[in-house]
Amino acid sequence: MLIAASALPPSITSRYALVGMDLRGSGNSVEVNCFDARAEVDVLRTLTSLPRDPTTAPGATTLEAASRNFTFACQDYIGPQIVHFNTVRVADDLDSLRSALKAPTLNLFGAGYGATVGAVYVDRYPGRAGKVVLDAPEDHLATSTALALTSAQAFEASLDAFAADCAAKPDCSLGKDARAEIVALLADLGDPRAKLDSSVVYAGTVLLTLTLALPDRGRWSALASALAAAEVQNYTVVAGLLSELIGKGGKDLSLQLIIGCNDTAERLTGADFTAAVEASKTTAPLFGPFTLELAALCQSWPAADQALAGMRGRGAAPVVVIGGAGDPVAPYPGVKSLASQLSSAVLLSWQGDEHGSYTRSKCIAAAVDSYFESGQIPNGGTLCPA
Repeated sequence: MLIAASALPPSITSRYALVGMDLRGSGNSVEVNCFDARAEVDVLRTLTSLPRDPTTAPGATTLEAASRNFTFACQDYIGPQIVHFNTVRVADDLDSLRSALKAPTLNLFGAGYGATVGAVYVDRYPGRAGKVVLDAPEDHLATSTALALTSAQAFEASLDAFAADCAAKPDCSLGKDARAEIVALLADLGDPRAKLDSSVVYAGTVLLTLTLALPDRGRWSALASALAAAEVQNYTVVAGLLSELIGKGGKDLSLQLIIGCNDTAERLTGADFTAAVEASKTTAPLFGPFTLELAALCQSWPAADQALAGMRGRGAAPVVVIGGAGDPVAPYPGVKSLASQLSSAVLLSWQGDEHGSYTRSKCIAAAVDSYFESGQIPNGGTLCPA
């Protein structure tokens, strides 16, 4: 079961043996970190210093250099095995775990990336999947360009929700028009220039912080305070929030980038990249160029040998797929698409705007708990209120 055990009720934890697994390249497995303790900071600095407009000549040069440096650092550290850190192999590792446990099937509860792993497992080993719940998986039938654009649009909607929430609170640090304040802050910071107490803060710092904090309403107050502090050139608060969000050393961030590049066959470059960025300026003006740049960091990466595509999982037991209508990390259209691909999927929907539904919706939790406790399959099309 791939979820924090603390989120599960005793009726489930007493019934199942809970087993977690470190992703290959993390935790107690052989850890993959393309950068030493000093250079790891440079990974974060690379992400936060991505140009606001990568279609300009200086912006394109900066992005190309960032892609090359990231790829070369990983190749130097990992070697030819650089393409082996992907979701297909993680799913295979999961089946190795099943075999080691001498279990005929695995019951899986995956949240976020764990849900994507679970979907791949069902697709590859449908007969070995027991009760499976996938909360906020990503759809890899779409290209990385399409995923980036859909995610950017979802983040724009999430920012609007954040701004509306801020406007409704008299004590919100960003006042009545948080979006306008953020737009002005991004314009003021611009591309790399500001440095304070060894914390480099650019427009990209704010954008990365937004993408990590917006999916969790519990972070919104701290986010507003950090951005308000940055408006008066106190950059340490937003830098501290970002450090807290990415975790110690940013190692998980590095692994996410590696897996992301290995999970897609697309290498976004040249005219295709420029066209996508220009289009995104209309549909997702704040987040579009940034999410596309994150995807384009793979442009120098070796060709993927096991890129993800559509899922089927023919013959699998019922799979419960959960999507949040406003989830910016796993946008709802992609969750619906994945549910339509899996032959035995049942889709549950939550009308919330955060990432992941099980721990946030009693309605979703009740349906999932009942499935694991008694085998009662939830009604497909169930819509739970926020």
